[in-house]
Amino acid sequence: MLTKSLNNYWPHAFAFLSLMFLNSCASKPSEDALWTELDQQVLLEGLEGLNDYYVEDVSLKELSLNGIRAVIAPDPDLSVTFTENKLTLYSSDEDIHKVHFNQIDLKYPASWAKAGYDIIRVAQKTSILLQNKSPDHQLTIYMTAMIRELDRFTRYASPQEALAIQQNRDGFGGVGITIEKRSATTHIATIEEGSPAANSRLQVGDRLISVDGITLNSLGIDEVYTLIRGPINRQVRLEVLHEDMGPESFSINLIRSKISPNTVFYDANLLYPIIRISSFNNSTAVRMAEAIARAKDYSGDQLKGIILDLRGNPGGLLQEAIDAADLLLDHGIMSQTRGRNPLSFQKFEAEPGNILGDIPLIILVDGATASAAEILAAGLQDQKRAVIVGAISYGKGTVQNVVPLSNNGELQLTWARYLAPNNYHLQDYGVLPNICTVDQENGIAAVLKTLRAHPDQSRLDFINFKRMQFDLDGDLDRFRNSCLWDGTNRGEADPDIEAAKTLLSNPDLYEDALAISYISPNG
Repeated sequence: MLTKSLNNYWPHAFAFLSLMFLNSCASKPSEDALWTELDQQVLLEGLEGLNDYYVEDVSLKELSLNGIRAVIAPDPDLSVTFTENKLTLYSSDEDIHKVHFNQIDLKYPASWAKAGYDIIRVAQKTSILLQNKSPDHQLTIYMTAMIRELDRFTRYASPQEALAIQQNRDGFGGVGITIEKRSATTHIATIEEGSPAANSRLQVGDRLISVDGITLNSLGIDEVYTLIRGPINRQVRLEVLHEDMGPESFSINLIRSKISPNTVFYDANLLYPIIRISSFNNSTAVRMAEAIARAKDYSGDQLKGIILDLRGNPGGLLQEAIDAADLLLDHGIMSQTRGRNPLSFQKFEAEPGNILGDIPLIILVDGATASAAEILAAGLQDQKRAVIVGAISYGKGTVQNVVPLSNNGELQLTWARYLAPNNYHLQDYGVLPNICTVDQENGIAAVLKTLRAHPDQSRLDFINFKRMQFDLDGDLDRFRNSCLWDGTNRGEADPDIEAAKTLLSNPDLYEDALAISYISPNG
């Protein structure tokens, strides 16, 4: 009987002891599972940035509550409220932690950062469900939720994401190659002109075997880039196989230099050279100037005009777009910004010097042309320096300010809105082309319909649509639908290019297209 009783007892006892063990673990989590003062500092920096620089007034209370609630959401027993100047954390409706505010505290980001940190720490200690989430992941959840009700361009980038963004924007230490995967092997896809790789034995198509002795077969592209990139003026060793030179590999030592990804691509054409800009980083304006010089040298007196292709360009650094516009203008306003913070009130004016002279310029845009690319297009259109061809652009008319964070992440927040030189808004509306190629049989038909079949109506329509952009109270759908991009790639039979060449081949048509551009609200 005793044996039978013990046999019945031990399973229950074991379950009871296991539960006690789990509860013990839940009440004493490892310090690695808890937020640290670094996390509190990141909260403070984010809240300060939004409070000081965001384009509109923000509520520190709502920002903080959104972040806290998102972090504790995995545990349905947890909730948080703010009443009578008290921030209270509940577990199964039991009050487990309070943070009291006075009237002055409510106005300061530091008070809310400390309160959010305290609440999350208590929640982490209380809930085993939260202890299963890494602090870094929870911080990302907090920051993302904190800004989710702001505009769609304000975003938090984790340290890993921020590093990739910074390298694309500011450059990085590298050797000047891009890579691609072919099944399990890694190959050189491109070699940038003037880079360390360009001055070596490396060739496009070469297979990379290892980097600094680390074999690459099991690594993804991002992991390989991490190995290749590093401090400027430091050596990296590549083991390489020329596939057309037998099975023997060779090693090559290269010294890393600062690499800014090329965003400017030149398509030589005697009459109508095309310069495509894929985005704006810290070397775009310089490379655009170089491409224009190459086009002028190649074509000489036969040059009819330049086609600047901004289709699909998502933007990038505002200053680079301003510098690019300045290359093509002798005077006048190129762009303006306005926000809540007085520092956001800026006006960018061109300095003397126009590297194109009076050579005609066509700019191609589509529904994926955004931000800094729209600034360049609108600035040159308003100054009657370029004819815009294609479809209405994306309509990203806000300026982002980057707030660096102590965890090496960054907060990109909207702090101003762009105004075109003629004082109209780009946000949501975008740039309206002089020549719309949407739903036209071809580019020639688009030009002739606009400038020959209905010239007076075309100018009147342009003026009426532009008026909608001044007060942001126009019929946005009607505006966008007037020349709405269908989202397709133009392919070989490209009506945008065809329209551009038609205009450049006939100076009268080009001047008529320039004249369509709206000049002032009373125009």
